[in-house]
Amino acid sequence: MVIIIDRTGSMIAGSNNVGGHTRLYWANKTALQLVNGVAGEPGNPSLGDNHVEVITFGDGTSTLVQGLTNDAVDLRNDIDGISDPSAHGHVHRTGAVPGDG
Repeated sequence: MVIIIDRTGSMIAGSNNVGGHTRLYWANKTALQLVNGVAGEPGNPSLGDNHVEVITFGDGTSTLVQGLTNDAVDLRNDIDGISDPSAHGHVHRTGAVPGDG
C-alpha cells in the first residue's frame, strides 16, 4: 500500500474542521488511522504481512518519506514528522531513497 500526502499550499491553509487545524494535520491523522487499522490496533509495532510506503508531494517535488516497510512504529513516527514545508522544512529519512546516504 502507498500513502501519498499532499503538502501543497492548499493543505497548509486553515481548515473548517474541529480545532482549526490545517488540512495537512487532518491528512496526517487519517494516514495514522490507516496504519493503525492495518496493524490491527494503535499499539501494534508490526503490520504483519502488509507493507506500506509513504510519499509526500508539494512545491513541485515529491519525497519518499518511508520506503515499503511493515514496521508500524517507523511509519507512525514518519507520518507524525510530516509538516508544513514552509515552516519546518520537509521530512527526509536518510536511506529512504535508493542510493541515499
